Amino acid sequence: MPAQYTLRFQMVAEARTPAPTGAAAEEGSTALAAPVLDAPWIVDDADVAASEAQRARNAARSERLLAALPGLAAVRPDYGLVERFVAEDGLDEAAALRRLRRLVLLRGSWGERALEIDLVDAAAWVQIGLDGLLNKADRADFAHQLEALIATLMDATGLQPAIGGEVLTDAEAAVTRLLLHNAQAFSELERHNRSARREARFGWLGFAVLTLAALAASYAIVAESLQRSALAARVDADHVLTFETRSLPPPKSLFNSGLFADYALDGRVLETGEQTRLAVYRGEFIMAGPGARFPVLATGAAVQPYLLRNTYKNSLPLLRLGPVTANWLLLLALLPLGLWLWFVARPVWRAPAGQRIDAMAMTLPMLRLLGKVALVLIVIAAIRVWL
Repeated sequence: MPAQYTLRFQMVAEARTPAPTGAAAEEGSTALAAPVLDAPWIVDDADVAASEAQRARNAARSERLLAALPGLAAVRPDYGLVERFVAEDGLDEAAALRRLRRLVLLRGSWGERALEIDLVDAAAWVQIGLDGLLNKADRADFAHQLEALIATLMDATGLQPAIGGEVLTDAEAAVTRLLLHNAQAFSELERHNRSARREARFGWLGFAVLTLAALAASYAIVAESLQRSALAARVDADHVLTFETRSLPPPKSLFNSGLFADYALDGRVLETGEQTRLAVYRGEFIMAGPGARFPVLATGAAVQPYLLRNTYKNSLPLLRLGPVTANWLLLLALLPLGLWLWFVARPVWRAPAGQRIDAMAMTLPMLRLLGKVALVLIVIAAIRVWL
């Protein structure tokens, strides 16, 4: 998984210009000018020779950086930057092309962290990935490594780190200033990384639970489809009988909780006088009472000899699958498996081998969402039962 957090800072050159007047000019000394922080492109208005000289200096810096940091590689700048230079900085096309030639982009890694360096005329931007910082001990180790990196950058480029608008000439001081300047952000990052580490540790659990949930949902739909179809396939739809209710037995539910209840009516079939129990839905159960009549169809099955005509209609159309007869609900069973395949299995399968644990961790938010939806459905079902 790519780094979500990075540390970015600037390195600049302290330009020395001839002192215009006074004894210093007579002695040939130089006066310290302000560091270039907000205007790093100092050669834009120069002639072609000056631009090429700066390009050569950047190329030399790049070679020294590549030698000192073997994890880096030069990347060709996108030609589309020319249009941006023209639109945003008001350069003509020739000056924008010269700026593009001077720009050096280095991309790669520094140890286990991502590292990006952009070399411009009088500055460099450095960006470091901050993966794996979990606590203050990790931050201390990172500080030692960062000090060595900044020292390497200073030696290779001749530039100096600029932190908080101040140019620092010492790598240790630069690291101290960086950590102090970003203390709150580092603390937030460490909390985020600890949370991400925990999620990665339990990512397999979310993957397994979502897989079982998809299989269970599909199985329940298939079982319901086959049960309905097995009865519906045996009836004579043209021979409608009348069931008269005598009493309403208590619904059977999961652990007597009122959830996932099965409803039935006790009574007799008027045409035959047969006493039987008729399986119904909650709607029919609520509307029923002694003497209530419902149209039914005979199934010839010992377990459920009669079927509500509405239940039969809801089972249509029937699909003939060889010796098995199924209804339209069987197609609905593909939905949980399709959602699982697209949102759960596909990201894990497509992730590189070393990042599949991180990809599994992405299932935990889905698991939490599924849990919330299940809780809402349970509450709604409980309210409907108890009201």
